[in-house]
Amino acid sequence: MRPSDDLIVSATEPTGKDRKKVWMQKGKNLFNPKTDIEATGRIRLYTDGILTDNELFVSVKVQVKPNTDYITSSNIASTNWSNLCFFDSSMTFISGIGYDGTNKNFKTPSNCKYITIALLKTYNWFQLEQGSTATAYEPYKSSILSLPEEVVLRSLPNGVC
Repeated sequence: MRPSDDLIVSATEPTGKDRKKVWMQKGKNLFNPKTDIEATGRIRLYTDGILTDNELFVSVKVQVKPNTDYITSSNIASTNWSNLCFFDSSMTFISGIGYDGTNKNFKTPSNCKYITIALLKTYNWFQLEQGSTATAYEPYKSSILSLPEEVVLRSLPNGVC
């Protein structure tokens, strides 16, 4: 059985006897408020992706998958977000979307690696999830397991091998 796309398996440095296998799985909310705030009091303009001052907002940067549907939700429903920008793996601006009061769904371009979103500073919670239907809010969460490389796992508790 193949792990889901949300389960990330990798090996970390260093090499040799200290090498470890690392498994990481994220929940449905892709926005981590502890690490994804790019700038406070600044937003990226959706026309060119340039950071500019705006004391009402924080700029959020999240890694995403290319050519994928996403939806946002927030405690501030009518002003969920503004100035969504798409960037490639080098943070080169691809395109952007201005907030019109309705477009909470979007699809990432085929070469997109990151998005930035301007959120009002007054938000209590914000959710970015893959798909086209918003679900109930869930705080960001991730699980990480790290084991020496020589350890062999026979199966996970959920039956995935």
